[in-house]
Amino acid sequence: MVRRPLTRFQIEPRDDPRTIQEKVAGKLLSLDRALESCLTPICWLFDVPTREPEWERLHAAVRRRRLRDSIRRVLLHESRVQPLIMIFENLHWIDGETKTLLDSVVEYLPTARGLLLVSYRPEYTHGWGSKTYYSQVRLDALPSTTAAKLLQALLGTDSSVAALTPMLIHRAEGNPFFLEESVRSLVESQVLSGDRGAHRLATPLGTLDIPASVQAILAARIDRLSQDDKRLLQVASVVGKYVPFVLLQAIAELPDEALRDGLNRLQATEFLYETGLFPDREYSFKHALTHEVAYAGLLHDRRRALHARATEAIEVVFADRLDDHIDRLAHHAFEGHRWDAALMYARRAGQRAFARYANREAVTFLEQALVALVRLPETADIREQAFELRLTLRRALSVLTEFPASLHHAQEARKLAEHLGDPRKLAQALAFEANTLYTMDDFDGSLRVGRRATDEARRIGDAVLGAYAAATVGRALAVVGRYADAVSELISPIVALPNARALDRAGLPFVPSVFARCQLAAALLEQGRFDDAARHVDDALTIARAVDEADALFWAWYSIGRISAARGMLSEAIGPLERALEIASAHNFPVYYRMTNPPLAHARAMTGAPRLGLPALRAAADGCREKYQTRLLTPALLNLAEGAVFAGDEPDARAASAEALDLARRLGMRGYEAYALRLRGEAWRLASVWQAAAAAYASGLDIAESLGMRPLVAHCHLGLAKLYRRTDKRDEAQEHLITATTMYHEMDMRFWQEKAQAETKELG
Repeated sequence: MVRRPLTRFQIEPRDDPRTIQEKVAGKLLSLDRALESCLTPICWLFDVPTREPEWERLHAAVRRRRLRDSIRRVLLHESRVQPLIMIFENLHWIDGETKTLLDSVVEYLPTARGLLLVSYRPEYTHGWGSKTYYSQVRLDALPSTTAAKLLQALLGTDSSVAALTPMLIHRAEGNPFFLEESVRSLVESQVLSGDRGAHRLATPLGTLDIPASVQAILAARIDRLSQDDKRLLQVASVVGKYVPFVLLQAIAELPDEALRDGLNRLQATEFLYETGLFPDREYSFKHALTHEVAYAGLLHDRRRALHARATEAIEVVFADRLDDHIDRLAHHAFEGHRWDAALMYARRAGQRAFARYANREAVTFLEQALVALVRLPETADIREQAFELRLTLRRALSVLTEFPASLHHAQEARKLAEHLGDPRKLAQALAFEANTLYTMDDFDGSLRVGRRATDEARRIGDAVLGAYAAATVGRALAVVGRYADAVSELISPIVALPNARALDRAGLPFVPSVFARCQLAAALLEQGRFDDAARHVDDALTIARAVDEADALFWAWYSIGRISAARGMLSEAIGPLERALEIASAHNFPVYYRMTNPPLAHARAMTGAPRLGLPALRAAADGCREKYQTRLLTPALLNLAEGAVFAGDEPDARAASAEALDLARRLGMRGYEAYALRLRGEAWRLASVWQAAAAAYASGLDIAESLGMRPLVAHCHLGLAKLYRRTDKRDEAQEHLITATTMYHEMDMRFWQEKAQAETKELG
């Protein structure tokens, strides 16, 4: 079969923006007209003016999401035309945006004819290890025989170098870079003569002193450079591993001819490589260690002065596109101790990283901004900036599941708001603190602080902030089983929120109108008010689509899936839960991923073969075994227990329900306690331990009735009916069946109504 070559975008240095756009458009449209929508994002990637007038007015997060989606679509389209190999090297240097793109591509690989090859150092970690379609090949140090072959290629076969080979192999311990640098160092120090592959030993072997580490070899090689070349290499190391020529030119303080000659010599000795010509010439250090050793050789004051000069150079050279170099500016201003500039640039870099969900990078930059901030005179403006920094840091750390640090920044923001005397900032900080306390399973603390937030929001008349504060309170009430109180807490702020402000974020992490509606729906579904819950979630999805923001879309789709699953419409739950899981994965939201994976695995198992779905349910539950995540582990165990009941796996059902019951009681989650008791009854019924089953059902029923959990009340009645039929108590079985069937009918829970009707037929 004849295969066409992989699509290429061959861009020349002389190409103007219009030519580039035409080339990109031509290639995309030659693939498929359906890819036309990818043109604008990919042109934006090349800094080419776009054809879409609305593009620049889109939120930065929306633009970056569209860019990731476009790249993924092009790659996946190509894989459908012909098998596609994608290679990403040195993943340990990856930026957050590229990592997010890779995570997205990985999720789609099972449906594509594609092979993704990545290389990275052992210390780098990713989230793909559990994928069944992922394989790891460890590249160990070279064995002695292979190292000897490499040295033979480097040294040659002259008898004088034969004794050198075992010495180098012993010292390098199989590290090929160490071997290469050792040979180059011996050549430069004139210990070896001759050409590559035909060297001869020029000094007695007994006088050789081979350094013990590759860093020592690199340092020695750098020291042997001329003073001008060594100085140029060190200046380049301050710029970074990748060195734009225009930036080096601006800070090296060398005439152009001397600069180019020096760069040529550094390339000849393989300290630097020329890696780019378009749109600007760029150089790269041969190896990260080369960069590190060159940088370490600079005195502290000299290093700081060069970083300060690099900051000034970027501000001049790239004055018309500083945003493209904001990360470099933040780094150089911080290392150059230009604290005012470091605060400004690090804050902007952190906010940009946060907006594109690169949360680890965001934390690094924002923490640098805080360090810079404390070096500046304390003013009202500085305190305002500190407040905003703390809140953004809290959010980024929370997404990274670093909850104690997140809580610390929320509490510091609250203290700053109190010091500033700003009631709106105080309400905002209190709501954030309440949300973080909830995330750490401190529901009493969350409720106490959340009520303070609602009081402050009500006092200043901020409906948007009031809706968010009420959502934090309502969620804390619901998790401890106070569903009626949660509904009462949430209804008023949602009704009071003007439609004109439904899209407002008010500087908050969620769209409050979406978040509040989804928390209200969660409380309503426990009461069996599914139609009311669905109405609020439909409104939430409409708003989420209008703002096109990941958090809002996640909550809307997740809530739709939860309502369908609770109602027994398991097939209908799968699609929305898959959408929610895709958002959580694509935007690196680990907490959201843990929330969604168990109910999705449960819905898939229950609509297929429950026994075949048990491994996925176990894996989903195990994925929730994280510190401060007990509230997520409990429902995951309940999903596993119910799947095990339907699969007839009594040991799994008993173990999962017992663990869920213990966790629910420990944290005071009364609703989950009732669910766990009902499933304990199911497990004991499978084991034919009738008395224990009856007691568990009855205890669960008592709690469910006291909390107004009508669907769970119906489930307990159905469980008791099954138990009494099997113990020949037909009248009691009939009574419970009538109650269960009537309640399922009233709540339109057709799946469960059919289960009850089947039991009625069995009863005869």
